[in-house]
Amino acid sequence: RRILPMVFVGLLIHGCGSGGVGDDGNSSKDSPDSIKQPGEPTEISYNPGGNNSSTSIPAGTSVLTPFTVKESAEVGSNEFPVTAVFPLPFGVYQDTEKLHITDDEGRAVPAQFEVLNRWWSRDNSIRHVMVHFFPDIEAFDGENSNTGISSYNFVKSDSVQVIPNNPVVVNDFDSFISVENNLIDLTIEKSPLRIFTPAGELKSLFWDENDQLDQSFLHDQVDIEVEENGPLRSIIRLSSKTVFYDPENIKHGWAMRIYAYANSPLIRVEFQLQNSAINSRFSAPLFFKGHHLSIETGSNAVNFQLRADTPPVADVHSLPLGVIKTNDVNVHLRNFQQTFPNGLSQDGSGTIEIELWPAWSRKFQHNKYIDMDMHWLDDMQHTYKEILLDFNAARSEVGSDKLAKVFEFPPVPVIPLSYYKETGATFDLGGFVPDSSLGAVDNSTNRRPYYAEVEYDLQREHTRYAFGIDNFGLDMSRKLAVSMTGGWPDTRQAFYYSGKPAEYFDALDYAKGELNIRPQWLGAYTHVADHELVKPSCNPYAGSTWRHHSGNHEDTLSRGADDVPGYSQSANPRDDQHAWFYHIEGAYYMSGDRWIYDWYKFMSEFKQKYLHKLDAFPDFSSRSIGHNLAVSMSAYKAIGNAPLKEAINTFVDTHLTDVMKEPHNVKSSSYDYDSESHIEAPFQLGFMLRSLIDFSYEVNGDTEALQIIQDGIEWNYQYANFCYYCSVTSTESNVGRSGTGLTL
Repeated sequence: RRILPMVFVGLLIHGCGSGGVGDDGNSSKDSPDSIKQPGEPTEISYNPGGNNSSTSIPAGTSVLTPFTVKESAEVGSNEFPVTAVFPLPFGVYQDTEKLHITDDEGRAVPAQFEVLNRWWSRDNSIRHVMVHFFPDIEAFDGENSNTGISSYNFVKSDSVQVIPNNPVVVNDFDSFISVENNLIDLTIEKSPLRIFTPAGELKSLFWDENDQLDQSFLHDQVDIEVEENGPLRSIIRLSSKTVFYDPENIKHGWAMRIYAYANSPLIRVEFQLQNSAINSRFSAPLFFKGHHLSIETGSNAVNFQLRADTPPVADVHSLPLGVIKTNDVNVHLRNFQQTFPNGLSQDGSGTIEIELWPAWSRKFQHNKYIDMDMHWLDDMQHTYKEILLDFNAARSEVGSDKLAKVFEFPPVPVIPLSYYKETGATFDLGGFVPDSSLGAVDNSTNRRPYYAEVEYDLQREHTRYAFGIDNFGLDMSRKLAVSMTGGWPDTRQAFYYSGKPAEYFDALDYAKGELNIRPQWLGAYTHVADHELVKPSCNPYAGSTWRHHSGNHEDTLSRGADDVPGYSQSANPRDDQHAWFYHIEGAYYMSGDRWIYDWYKFMSEFKQKYLHKLDAFPDFSSRSIGHNLAVSMSAYKAIGNAPLKEAINTFVDTHLTDVMKEPHNVKSSSYDYDSESHIEAPFQLGFMLRSLIDFSYEVNGDTEALQIIQDGIEWNYQYANFCYYCSVTSTESNVGRSGTGLTL
């Protein structure tokens, strides 16, 4: 972890009362026309003291890739932090000391580098690096695709390190943590947990189903971690586990991240409400009256409230953003309308309420409000929302409005597709990118996600309406019917190819919808410590839970619709046969999102059950193997979990080789391996072989995996001929073919 090691010129991070987004939004225009080719060595100059002289950076400096940052809010940006994720080729970088960012004139841009993941199975060299910095971008005018773009370079250099003005400083003492940057300071007292901001104490207030107040920060066991430690960005992560006492008494779990930045009055808060008990094999929905974050400013104020409680029926982008401006802090709630119901308010005593699950609202489910005065989280559901606290209370109304727009649609770094091809680190199949995909130009004048009319229609089938906290971002066609016939897994990786910010936002929303809405998460679960008690499983075909599966039609919830009239599950988790999580990985390497990291951490533990064949009613059809290996590999690449890798190795090298059938050495997807009718479908085989190619690439070749791939391809070429289902033991060639074989 370090700051950009270059002589610093003209800090681009603006403090309280400065220009840019805060007031006028102006910045210089950069032309993308001078972009160099990836990896092309170049001698670049910088301005060391703000004068007109220029000095060459030491010999040996080279541009690894040029890249751009695109503005989407149409107001300009120069004080909002962004994160770019750069792939790195295998075997080249063990640390980040020589990596830097420069602008298009070769001047050093202050940036912080964090290793996102490594080539764990090979030499442990860096695979992706996150770069945090503050881009300076003019406003996109909404009509000219060449506006709102700034050009930068990702470079390798031996330059010396420098420290920015007002870096973030985190001091972790026995009883408290302090976070400061000379503009603002934050204090986190550890036991009991209390968080003091420049505007007052921050609290988390949860009212249970009996309307009893439960303050999240006063839970008995709170874990605190300094997750990133500046100097440009620091993250403090706090969390407390869900505890199941009985079906009507569940202590809510939660996690929160607090982000602080160098030379900035901004604090970002992301709060995740959790219902994922691991102290019991079975659990129940978590019913509650409301959940707010509260800041007690102690200032006299005029009562004010802003609510998002009406389903959007047209152009959600034209609706008011979630902004409340006070004398002490300006509060922004992202996706205010998209994830309604939401609210922001301040009372006469100055207490600010950030109403994430408003106590005044009923639950909105599918396409209507439920006639019940409670919200709920399904068992194994985690949901988080994003808040920005701006402690530059003197910021003008215009400045606050601009900042809100940038928070809603932040600048998007765009890395050339040719660099992804060159590094071979990001995509599966060995980083494969067809040459025909290179050279695409983004001529779009719409940089925000577009929603079709059907997604606003409350009268259509409920799985089509796209808004509300239980809808937004989700794969709506399979919200409940995860096993419906047809369709393909969606990677949502179009942004890598197009460079369109709208597709970036779409990909991130799609991944967050998966994490926020589907009940498929157990916080703090580990295979070694928790499997014997919890025994979670996603095996049941079209099942409604990942809780322990002890047989068809067995209850896994200890409380449901019969006990609470009006309750029904909001979404179903994906089953083994349709474990389509390919879109999560694409979003992760676009953004470095820390909540995706948390989910992969869980999956890296959870999937060891499948790989160790511990399910009582296993499904080892080829598509199930393919999907489970794919998400296991994604989790391993993200986390580097050594026991997970060993489980994958054992599964491939022993289980798969043991079930191959003569004479073609191809496995059967029959439910009974001992049946005389051994059949396989190329569409199922395609999913499995793709994941085996990915596995083999990661471990730099695997004899058993390569043999399975070869035998499967030869069987299809010589005999199966892209059939729907056909024999794996017959020596007669199949003459039919099916469109489903496109997976292979």
